[in-house]
Amino acid sequence: MGIGAVLTVVFAMSTGQEAVSALKVLFLAMIVGGVVGLKLVH
Repeated sequence: MGIGAVLTVVFAMSTGQEAVSALKVLFLAMIVGGVVGLKLVH
């Protein structure tokens, strides 16, 4: 769910279709951190 969205945006950033900004990278890291955190407490 969240990881798929992150990978889609990272791919778009790497191909130049999506602009890269510090805030976008921060929020993507927060999504990954949230998913990992939820997996660890389950």
